[in-house]
Amino acid sequence: MKRFIIALAVAVAALPMAAQLRLPEIFTDNMVLQRDKAVEVWGRALPGAKVTVEFGKQKVSATADSAGEWHLQLAPMSADSRPRSLKVASGKQKIRLDDVLVGEVWLASGQSNMEYNMGSKWVSNGKRTITPKHSPDLQRQAVERIMRADSTRPGSAEPLMRILRVEKNLDCDTLPTAGWTKISGESIDKFSACAYFFGKNLADSLGVPVGIIASTWGGTPIERWKDDGGRCFSKMIKPMAPYTIRGFLWYQGESNLIQGHFARYYDMSRELIDNWRGLFRDGADMPFYFVQLAPYRYSTRRGDSAVSSWESLPVFQRWQDRVARDVPNTACVVISDLVDEGEIDDIHPTFKWEVGRRLADTALKNTYGRTRIIDRGPEVKSWHCEGDSIIVQFNTHGSGLRTRDGKAPNHFEVMHDNNRWGPASAILDGNTVILTATNGRPIKNFRMAWDETYQTNLCNTEGLPANNFNSTFEYR
Repeated sequence: MKRFIIALAVAVAALPMAAQLRLPEIFTDNMVLQRDKAVEVWGRALPGAKVTVEFGKQKVSATADSAGEWHLQLAPMSADSRPRSLKVASGKQKIRLDDVLVGEVWLASGQSNMEYNMGSKWVSNGKRTITPKHSPDLQRQAVERIMRADSTRPGSAEPLMRILRVEKNLDCDTLPTAGWTKISGESIDKFSACAYFFGKNLADSLGVPVGIIASTWGGTPIERWKDDGGRCFSKMIKPMAPYTIRGFLWYQGESNLIQGHFARYYDMSRELIDNWRGLFRDGADMPFYFVQLAPYRYSTRRGDSAVSSWESLPVFQRWQDRVARDVPNTACVVISDLVDEGEIDDIHPTFKWEVGRRLADTALKNTYGRTRIIDRGPEVKSWHCEGDSIIVQFNTHGSGLRTRDGKAPNHFEVMHDNNRWGPASAILDGNTVILTATNGRPIKNFRMAWDETYQTNLCNTEGLPANNFNSTFEYR
């Protein structure tokens, strides 16, 4: 009898929680709802209860099923920077979320280079040296500007931007986050620098609210993110679905290169893209833009599970590039020029503001129809042997081909008739590069920037670097 009474008491105590009207953790004050798409809203309530959601002039109802789960959609809305309230009611229970905007929402994820935050030490210690080839220290300037805004007036330094950071917590039964916040010195400190500058460039260009979700974990391989055999996916990505978003940003791959994954990474990337798109309604062709790995001395690392060679990185980069060529509505952002000589042994190149800007340009052109934007650098279009030379034709993706230092194109090699590689003399002629062996032997193949530390000087008129290439490289 005593056990029955205790069990009954526990069951009764649990009833209020089971009947509690609830929204997922991704719905909070300060959030951004995706414009021009049906907006998914869902949660829990008393089984069989009617739930009503109001936002603006819309009022939509649903009935909770036998498990207490309910789901509905708000009709597509235009962008709106006016703060409004989203109200949810079921019987006497009510939820009100304030300061809700309508605009563009993107999900950014990956390992440490995407996690690299706005409060990184090099930003604040004043010892960073910027070389002439790069823009000023925009990351430090952005933090200082936001801090000044915090101290001089209430509210956000970026009124059109909102951010949500997912915590690194795999023991949570719900999405581990404190929710959406406005931009401030405190909120931006631990937020992804790459994702922030993507969002800022997008907001400045489109003139609409932008919400950025960052879910990152340094050192994680792609396996942990691509499906449910990976806990980062099940705990830090899946619980936010089917929140309506525009697309995805991805900056990851270092861990998989170190593990010796090449062709396998191509397969896993395709699985990840398919699985993420499948989580979100109308996500079959959702934009997925990712960052190519930057130059770094992988071959000098010790204690890794696999030994990298000097050409592991370029091989890996070609597999990344193939994903972008084979999977619709994806793009690979090349950043080989964003590593200073002194950073070649640092796996975390610091110019994240430029990475974010290039991702934003990719989205502005391919997602938002800004067709005049140049979002990528030169790529090999075709090549052929002509006498003792190889003629390489480039698609510049811009208004012309040049070298950033005014010198002859560098980092070109040719294969001779004895199947050995050697240096080549390169001459720039319009959108063509003419290669000639320096030893006079016949040549039959060529490669460009085929090394883990390369930084080619070849670029388009807009300054974006050429992608690497190897005419003998076969995808295996």
